[in-house]
Amino acid sequence: MAHTVGKEFLCKVRYQNPLPPVPFPQKLLPIPPTYVEPDVGSYSQARLQHYVQYRHTTLEEATAYPLMVDADYGMPIDPCLLGVFDDTAHAEPQPLDPEDEFLLNLPTSSADRTAEPITRTPAAPASRTVGPARTNGARRTFDHSRNGQLQAIDDSFHFFSKFDNDDEMLRSLRHPTNSKLRAVESMPLLPNETLWPSNYVLFSLDADPAENCSDVARESLVFLSQQGSNELGETDTWCEAYVPESEDTARRMRENTAQAAEYRLRSARDYDAQSDPSTQSHYMITISSDDHAASYVRFQGKLLLKRSNVARSFRNYSSSDAYRNLTNIDLQMREPTQAESLERTQKLGQLRAPTEPNHADTLDSP
Repeated sequence: MAHTVGKEFLCKVRYQNPLPPVPFPQKLLPIPPTYVEPDVGSYSQARLQHYVQYRHTTLEEATAYPLMVDADYGMPIDPCLLGVFDDTAHAEPQPLDPEDEFLLNLPTSSADRTAEPITRTPAAPASRTVGPARTNGARRTFDHSRNGQLQAIDDSFHFFSKFDNDDEMLRSLRHPTNSKLRAVESMPLLPNETLWPSNYVLFSLDADPAENCSDVARESLVFLSQQGSNELGETDTWCEAYVPESEDTARRMRENTAQAAEYRLRSARDYDAQSDPSTQSHYMITISSDDHAASYVRFQGKLLLKRSNVARSFRNYSSSDAYRNLTNIDLQMREPTQAESLERTQKLGQLRAPTEPNHADTLDSP
């Protein structure tokens, strides 16, 4: 026979739906005396129903009632002593039952010695040698000027130069995340002076621009950033990917960089550009085995290119943006302008100390 658990409440508690507070102060509305029935001497019941009858309002329908589940069935139960987490709870010790005082006795090493109970009065501390308080080392000061940063870089090279002549010290270096990997060789890492004046962006594609795209053609991709607007003034930004029209064109683009050369590229796919929200910096490192050195250049940003599901013919172009619907482009090399050469010289000057002669003017433009 099933056992029926008795109810703790007279009514079954399900949930509470408190009405939202009214947006205006409460006001008592008197019932006009014209509705008092002269025969009975009381208010008309029909008129009273007009004031007290419940009706749904738009405020009630538009406001979501919070569902409150009472886990304690209306009775807050504290399994601990009330106020045990207060700041003043441990100021006064709790009274101890005399039967539990033996639990405070400390065990002794000798069986002959009797256990001494811990007294509540503070005892005098034993004499011991107290050393000086441990303090953090002197705070290092850094010189954030240009010369100070260059000097810090030179000091780092002098510090790690001792690892070049000592193999044991070199093997003591371990990978920061994989302890099984150890250093076997060291080489200097310097900025890439050839690539430093240019700005580079790291692209991440979710699909190849064209089917059966070879490695040679993939290295010769050209991306054009496009922006169109519709009649309502809304702007749409995307990237168009262009690939060489043939494998021979892609191979000539890699081998021949003459100024008079011209290459035909065809439109392959449109991508929706989305910037990477992460603040992590990305670098491209080039290792030269002949010079036994490595060089790096920093990417200015990272873009995530996802396949656009909207066909180019269905985009909301205005009449002024009709020329942007390109199917082929011709790419031709040119010499840098005077403004570009000046900007390149200024960026190369950032890699050298002010005391050294700036010979960037003698470099040939690529």
